[in-house]
Amino acid sequence: VTLSVATGGVTTTMLATGAADEARIRDGAVTSAKIADGAVGNADLGAGAVTKGKLAAAGGTNNQVLGTDGTNLVWRDPAAGTGTGDISAVTAGAGLSGGGTTGDVTLSVATGGIANGMLAANAVTSDKVADGTVASADVAFNYAGSASKGGAAGDLACTGCVTNSELSASGGTSGKVLKSNGSAVVWSDDEASGLTIPLEIRTGNAAPLMTIENTSTGGAVKLIGPYGSVLRVTGGSTQSSAGSLIAESTGSGAGATAITAIGNGIGVMGTSGSGIGVQGFSTSGSAGVRGWCHTCASGVLGEINTGSGSAVKGSYASGTTWGGLGSGDAGVKGAHGTARTGYLGAADAAVSGVSSAGYAVYGKSSANAISGAAVRAESTASGGVAIHATNSSTDATIIGTNAGTGKIVKLYSGSPANLRFTVDNNGSVTADGSYSTPAADFAELLPGREGLEPGDVLAIGADGRLMRSIEAYQASVAGVYSTKPGFLGGASFAEGTEGLVPLAVVGVVPVKASAENGAIRPGDMLVSSSIPGHAMRAGGSVPNGRGIGKALGRLDSGTGLVTILVILQ
Repeated sequence: VTLSVATGGVTTTMLATGAADEARIRDGAVTSAKIADGAVGNADLGAGAVTKGKLAAAGGTNNQVLGTDGTNLVWRDPAAGTGTGDISAVTAGAGLSGGGTTGDVTLSVATGGIANGMLAANAVTSDKVADGTVASADVAFNYAGSASKGGAAGDLACTGCVTNSELSASGGTSGKVLKSNGSAVVWSDDEASGLTIPLEIRTGNAAPLMTIENTSTGGAVKLIGPYGSVLRVTGGSTQSSAGSLIAESTGSGAGATAITAIGNGIGVMGTSGSGIGVQGFSTSGSAGVRGWCHTCASGVLGEINTGSGSAVKGSYASGTTWGGLGSGDAGVKGAHGTARTGYLGAADAAVSGVSSAGYAVYGKSSANAISGAAVRAESTASGGVAIHATNSSTDATIIGTNAGTGKIVKLYSGSPANLRFTVDNNGSVTADGSYSTPAADFAELLPGREGLEPGDVLAIGADGRLMRSIEAYQASVAGVYSTKPGFLGGASFAEGTEGLVPLAVVGVVPVKASAENGAIRPGDMLVSSSIPGHAMRAGGSVPNGRGIGKALGRLDSGTGLVTILVILQ
């Protein structure tokens, strides 16, 4: 029995994967008809298996190339011409010239082809610009008036960069100036606004650099700044210099001021590192510096933040030396009132001083006599007061010290002056008149025991100190503890009054009294009673040295206070 594979008997399902290898297949056995469409994949082809000879040339003509229609490989004609690319023409774009549709073409930069937008920032530097090639029309000006093109002076066709000959005078007439109108430089009238170009003028002439005059009512110059220094003036630094800023008024009267400062801020502010911030000097009878305030707090305000010195310092000299601040009669003069001469506003003082540490107002003089007084107060009103001192502290309202040998206090009255009261340097008081006081007794300060009270009948104790009387008709009785002495002797500023009591020796005083020896009637002689510190009616004769005074009042019974006329006997 013979078995064989029938023609076409082997189907694809009968072949195992990789079963038909090269050794089992006869040369030429596998033809195109035996290979299913799409059955040979890229992996089934060996490297270099598809050669030029394996590619069918059917359908292709001379010079056609294999291309793709997006899905399949197809034969197609190349681009027109002899080349093999897709460029059909070369056209010159913006800034270029040349080009063509066939053969080799040439492109070049066209004359004037580089426009402003094609240049990168700062691309044209000084070395790229030929000397003298920048004409007047090529230079644009910004609002500040300077050339906007960056280059050296040699790039411009002029010796001095830009001179009068390079500036166009078109449109300009006599008296016109170059100014900015906000978008361009134009010829304009000199008084028109809008000039913002920096200006610097230097000269060695003695005459002023600039004179500005307005013959109308407006100001000659107006300067406006957002903040900081609107005008800064720098001048000489020595005493003999004419000054950094000189303001001169040729008129007369209160309205003809050299400088007038208006507005809501500080009118005039002077600042100096080591010298004088503001100095006023007058060669006539007017004030060197004058502060005038209508509704504000101060006409002139002086403040010291740190360090020491004078917030406001005034000096007066009758001569013409540098020490004089004016030709008036006072270093600092203040006025207050509704009259025009006041000019200090609605404050309540001609000169006001406030201090939390030092002197509120300090006056110092090296001159002699009354005319050289350190401080002088004068009131010309019929009911005025020259000096009014108010104090709310525990110290004295007025303190006076004389470190020399003269009197501490002198008080005068009348005109011509009549000396009425003095206090000598040693404390002696002299008065050209009498003393008046609600109190009516003379008391002497003497050592006393503790616990004594005003109105007590006092006696001399064994230790020499005053004590309350303790028995009737006590022989050591000395007087009465003064309630409110009109004159007090024995007081010493150095030793003080500690341990001393005022003993009324003459005058009228209230005394503690008792009716134990009968009712007290005015005129009765009083002596000490058996009640400590109390007086009683003497009755019959009074032993010598034991009477303390005569009653001016009455006491019908018990105890109480009786006014007596102190008469020790």
